[in-house]
Order: sequence, then structure tokens, then C-alpha cells
Amino acid sequence: MPIQSNWQNASQYRFLPEHWLSRILGKLASGNYGVATQCAIKKFSSYYKVDMTDAVRSEFNQYKSFNDFFTRTLKPEARPISKDPATLSCPVDGKIFNVGKLEKDIHLEAKKTRFTLSALLGGDTNLAEQFTGGNYATLYLSPKDYHRIHMPLTGSLEKMIYIPGRLFPVKPKVVEKTPHLFARNERVICLFETKMGRMAIILVGAMIVGSIKTTWHGIVKADDLSQPTIWTYENNEITLRRGEEMGAFLLGSTVILLFQPNTITLNNNLSPDHPLKMGEVMARMTDL
Repeated sequence: MPIQSNWQNASQYRFLPEHWLSRILGKLASGNYGVATQCAIKKFSSYYKVDMTDAVRSEFNQYKSFNDFFTRTLKPEARPISKDPATLSCPVDGKIFNVGKLEKDIHLEAKKTRFTLSALLGGDTNLAEQFTGGNYATLYLSPKDYHRIHMPLTGSLEKMIYIPGRLFPVKPKVVEKTPHLFARNERVICLFETKMGRMAIILVGAMIVGSIKTTWHGIVKADDLSQPTIWTYENNEITLRRGEEMGAFLLGSTVILLFQPNTITLNNNLSPDHPLKMGEVMARMTDL
């Protein structure tokens, strides 16, 4: 049974060795412990009210490990993608945490908590300038959600950047009370060139989230976890179509989408806590 906690501020986690804990729990989650694994998955699903009706494998005994369960695939018809080429699809199952305009000094977390766009992007002021004036959407994936991440629209991969950091929990109640959390946590920034300009998909790590995966790289690991690491793909011709899988979390975390100015119009109904399913239309391109 998951342990309930009243800790709602990252300051209460500051002395925990969250990277060490996440590595240990990640190894446990990847192990096959037979009946014990099946019982644990069943209790986890009951506690978090996980809906398995859309899963390709709907029975708990069909999963060999927790990670196998966390990254479960869905039936192809479960998440239809709009045929309208001018729309952007939601990349995940989750809830809107925040949406809005990108300023140099932004509040992706809560209205009382601001940090610079360049801090989120690992100190890259030139990259931050490209997105200033554009739009963003922050989506939270809870433990019960489908954990694979898909493309909002078709794009060619330019660059992937690993930013080292903490692994504070990203539960909304913790995020709201923790200054600069998304700019402090470990994250992977994926930059794509699309027909309406550059798009950034930022995968934010969290405590107990065993790892972040991308379809072209696998589990993202840096040789030196204390320094940002950059992989470039201009010569690799990696193009992913709208709705195609691009990555996964092993448990649940947060995805932040960044769009350049005058490229998209977000739907009016994208208010905090608004639930979305992968594939649902969340925006339209402004020039189509």
C-alpha cells in the first residue's frame, strides 16, 4: 500500500538522498518478484484507482514488473488523434497545471512563484529569447495515469539537453509551495523543428520516478550528472509524427511544452486541473 504523507513542501525533503532513493526504488521496480510483484501492482492500482480498460494487457498478472506496468501500452483506438492538420494533440494523459504566455520572468508553477525562462532552459539565454512571447502548457501526470509521452505535432529532432538537478516531488501541492521547483529539478529538454517553428518538450524528473526515456535514446543518462549534457541530431534525420510516441516516465511526473510567438492558440478551456487524454486537441496553429 502506498505510504500517505503530509509533506507538502520540498524543504521537508531537502535532507533526503532523493537520487539514491530513486535509483534503489527504480531497480526494485524493474525486478520480477513473481506473486509479490502481482500483489503489489494490484494494491497500487486499487489505491490510485488505475483504469485498465484501455490497456492492451488489462490483467495485472500480465505484467512482469512495476516498470512494465507503469509503461503499459494502450489499445490503438483508445486515444484517437484528430485528422485536422492544424491542431495540436495533448501529449499525455494528465491534468493541466498551468498555461499562458511566456515572459522572461514566468510562473509555470504558481502565481506567487516566478523564475526566469532561461533558468528552466538550463541558463541558455539565447534559447529563452526564442520562446519569449510564445505560449506554454504544463501538464501533470499522476501515478494512475498512462505514462508514455507522444508528439503534439510532427517535428524533426534538433537537440536533447540533460539538465542535472534535484528530484523533488512534483505533486501540485508540493509544487505550489516550493519556489522554482521546475527550474531546480532534473529535466530533459527536447527541441524539435516543426512547420510552425521551434517547439520544446521538457520532461521533468521527480522523486521515485526511476528514469526518463526517449524513443531515440532510451534511458537518458549523462556521463557527468553534475553538468548539463547536450546531444545534437541535425544529421540524424529523426522525425516523429503527431501522436507518435517520443518518450516515457517510469511512474509519473510533469511535461512542459514551449512554443514560439505567433505560432499557436491554446484552447480556452485549458484551466488548472482540467483533465486531458493523450490525443485530445489542446491548441490550433495560427497560420493554418
